[in-house]
Amino acid sequence: MIHFEERIIVSRLTSQNATQYFPLEKNNSTKGYLLLLCDEGDATFMINNGMRTLKRNMVMITLPDQMFALTKFSSNLKMTLLYMPMDVAIMIDDNGTHRDVRERFLKNIDTTQLYNLLQTDHNDLNAGQRLSEKKAADLRTLVDLLTRNMSKTGDQYLTLQSTLIEAIMLIVFESTPIVLKDNSPLSRQKQIVKHFFNLVVKHYREQHEVAFYANLMDITPKYLSMMVRAETGEAASQWLNRIVVFGSKKLLRTTTKSVNEIAEEMHFSSASAFIRFFKTQTGTTPLAYRY
Repeated sequence: MIHFEERIIVSRLTSQNATQYFPLEKNNSTKGYLLLLCDEGDATFMINNGMRTLKRNMVMITLPDQMFALTKFSSNLKMTLLYMPMDVAIMIDDNGTHRDVRERFLKNIDTTQLYNLLQTDHNDLNAGQRLSEKKAADLRTLVDLLTRNMSKTGDQYLTLQSTLIEAIMLIVFESTPIVLKDNSPLSRQKQIVKHFFNLVVKHYREQHEVAFYANLMDITPKYLSMMVRAETGEAASQWLNRIVVFGSKKLLRTTTKSVNEIAEEMHFSSASAFIRFFKTQTGTTPLAYRY
């Protein structure tokens, strides 16, 4: 069985390898967002206590920790799979020429939804949205480009990967309106949590303490943590650490920077402090993770 980890996975599913990803009739869940686009044939999943059948050009998204099971598929099945870790939003380039794109993304997409914060009925998201032929073709082209460039390292490839991921997400979200921000007023709690995540995405490299974000929001760290835990089930510090780890992993896997350079870029007091933090959060050292 394929293990979905804290890395982006792009793959092609066929009738020959589908059960390597999803054993028949067995419940599955991931810690991120799983996108499935049917290219040919059909596949049926049990999700939300109902059956969902994907046919050509239909796309389905599963959310973090959501249970689903593959129940049957046709002999001519071909599907495109894209797995994005829950913290994929911070993959969007926040330096240089793509800053304006990133800002538009964060403006148009409800960041709290990206982190599975909104309590809502996700049946529409899982139902299997049918894309037009053009949108489906565009999505396949973007996934092909991402596949060819995912293993490449260097800042120029990181920018390319980030841009492709953003384009894929926008195409899919455009076809799943539940993810797009609506105009209804958010509760005070949701406003606070949304603001917190927007600030974290902007400042996580330089600021690793909840108190910094609470101060920007003119509330106490205790109150901020209480709001985040009430909305998400996890403390603000846990989310912050997770995003710092994800950003560190991104640098370890997609650049040739040394541990010292990454520690400096992530604003740790020393390389040893960075190594200690990374090992506490992941159970391994930065170099062991890189190799």
